[in-house]
Amino acid sequence: MKDSTNEKNQITKQFKCPNCSSIVTYTGLLGERLPITCSACGTKGIINIPGIAVKNNDSAIEISHLKKVFGDLAAVDDISLSVKKGEIFGLLGPNGAGKSTIIRMLCTLSRPTGGSATVAGYDIVKHDNKVREHIGLVSEKMIMYDELTARENLKLFGKLYNIPNDSLNKRIDELLGFVRMEKWADHKIKDFSTGMKQRINVIRALVNQPEILFLDEPTLGLDPQSTVEIRELIRRINTENGTTIILTTHIMVEADILCKRIGIIDHGKIVSLDTPANLKTCLWN
Repeated sequence: MKDSTNEKNQITKQFKCPNCSSIVTYTGLLGERLPITCSACGTKGIINIPGIAVKNNDSAIEISHLKKVFGDLAAVDDISLSVKKGEIFGLLGPNGAGKSTIIRMLCTLSRPTGGSATVAGYDIVKHDNKVREHIGLVSEKMIMYDELTARENLKLFGKLYNIPNDSLNKRIDELLGFVRMEKWADHKIKDFSTGMKQRINVIRALVNQPEILFLDEPTLGLDPQSTVEIRELIRRINTENGTTIILTTHIMVEADILCKRIGIIDHGKIVSLDTPANLKTCLWN
């Protein structure tokens, strides 16, 4: 007789061999420490399989076989994963790996070629307007107007969500205080340093009090001090507001210090997904 419990806890994953870059497919039980061998080059290693399966009702995002094709290029190639409510989830990979394309689809800015996804319980294609009500996006490019003040920028984007004036003004004051920018509220954005601009850019995405915040390379182009400040801001948004955060980055240390789990993406595929600690303890000989 088959063990039905083992069948339920059995999962199949893929890992990219660090020696020859071949994709290794392995099957094991939740919580298992599994020896594997690359079929292409013979490299041996050990994989730690997470011990807890993600439950659908605990998920902020569910992705199933998501694809995006541009001509002959599969920018996102059959990705499936879940993001838990309240976690910081990282997409780590080199430029061109497909990170930003995934974010654009989840934010309803680009339609998938295949597969499906739900964000905050809403299908990204069928209920795209509902998805937008529950998310905030900080894209790789800053979305602000240089000739407007910080307060005017925040007010402009708040109006797009039809937030009443009294509520919006209170929310703006709260956000400016959150990033310690009150005294700069009525200064034009063009007079700000890059780090100051990015702080305003991040809270711009919080005006509508989103459940889920997407951050696409949020520290790109920042100096070391500003990078530290933005990373600390990301932590505070998550811990103090309980906001689910999806972060894309090509910086390993950034993913390590910020994220509860990391999906490593390359050529449009998730080649490994685990906690930073488990990823670092994968032993290759």
